Amino acid sequence: MWISAKGLQDDRFKFPYKAKTSSGIKEFKNIGDVEDELLIVACESEKHGFNIGEAIWYDHFYFCNSSDLIDMESQALIKSYLYCQESNTSPYGSLQETPANFIDKWMIVRDEFTHIRNLEIKERQNAQK
Repeated sequence: MWISAKGLQDDRFKFPYKAKTSSGIKEFKNIGDVEDELLIVACESEKHGFNIGEAIWYDHFYFCNSSDLIDMESQALIKSYLYCQESNTSPYGSLQETPANFIDKWMIVRDEFTHIRNLEIKERQNAQK
């Protein structure tokens, strides 16, 4: 969600490479190493009560490219969410027809967009002071 809201950043990392993470300098040989580090960021942020999406957004710049975080399934879900929000339509005919796992993913997207929107509002309010 954060990439959709904030945009892609420059790709500066090419496998294999070394990068600084919160736990020190690590070597990243492939996308699996990046995913392992993202999981560490997610677990640490959850443990300390931080928003996981926000933590991944700000921490990933130190050790991976924004483009490494994009997957087509998530992008399709985000587009579907935005379309349904803007057109005030349901992604499925009714709640009973909507798969439970889709609702779970939908709620994550909604919560992240709400969090991003609230942060942007707070930033604008602080800028006006």
